[in-house]
Amino acid sequence: MNELPILINTTLTMLLLMAVGFAAAKAKVIDRTAAKKLSSLIVNVGQPFLMVSSLVNAEFSVDNLKTGGFVILIAASVHLIAIIVSQGITAGFKNVKERQISRYAMVFANNAFYGFPILKAVFGDVGVFWGSFYCVVFNLLCWTWGIFTLSRANKEIKTSPRSLFLNIGTLSVILGVILYVARVPISGAINGAGSFTPALKLIAGAVKSALSYVGGLCTPISMLLVGAAISRTPFKKLFTQPSAYLVCAVKLVVLPLIVGGLAKLIGLSSEMVLFSAIMAGMPTAAVTEAFAEKYDIVPEYASTCVGMTALLSVATVPLVVLLFG
Repeated sequence: MNELPILINTTLTMLLLMAVGFAAAKAKVIDRTAAKKLSSLIVNVGQPFLMVSSLVNAEFSVDNLKTGGFVILIAASVHLIAIIVSQGITAGFKNVKERQISRYAMVFANNAFYGFPILKAVFGDVGVFWGSFYCVVFNLLCWTWGIFTLSRANKEIKTSPRSLFLNIGTLSVILGVILYVARVPISGAINGAGSFTPALKLIAGAVKSALSYVGGLCTPISMLLVGAAISRTPFKKLFTQPSAYLVCAVKLVVLPLIVGGLAKLIGLSSEMVLFSAIMAGMPTAAVTEAFAEKYDIVPEYASTCVGMTALLSVATVPLVVLLFG
């Protein structure tokens, strides 16, 4: 399997980043104050830049736009299924904070850093293109349904229809889509397409690099925060939380089976069946810990969910690919 070495490499990279964060926290370099500041940086700066960067770099054509729209429908369906499943499975959780974080962890996956290398190995460049549009729905729901869900665990999170649908996350998605549809010539200028002056090419290259660099902060800092939060959790408790194992089972096994099965049932192409199942079975998004830290909603438990799903995905993702590939 071509994707297995990539999956193992990606997992090891994340675990090493977590180890660095763990050590930094033990050395008092990343204390709770620093963790909250870094979480705010990821949530308010890194994620929006990552969303805009992924769409600006996507190749534009009318056919690609149609395909992107279809992928958005698939992503919306996958997230809706995940929301319904997570609501039912966690309904009996007595700890409100763990219940809401569990729901968030079950729904939102590490589709970019974790998913893109796998998509490229399985589908080639077109897989990464599909993934970029999939993340449009991820970001929209992350900042709407996601924030609403977390607000049920922390009453200090003030929500209103306006704040849920007009915020830095949703606006970055809108901006990214507008730039993509309007065909703003950043990539064209860099590649020498069209009648672009050397000065414009230079500026366009700098803009693209800046977007990529700032967006690239998300994964390393998020995983450092995961490691830092784990360092504050007693080792025995880290592996003895039944709710965390339930999150792993739902995120890595139940959801890809349901999504892949339904995709086959409604007659999607074999490529889209596999794509849907892979994206549904990715480990929990690292930003889960960033939001948990920012809003003080059991960040140690959130980190456990992120770390355990990342580790176990080495076994589950190849099985998903074998089953639906």
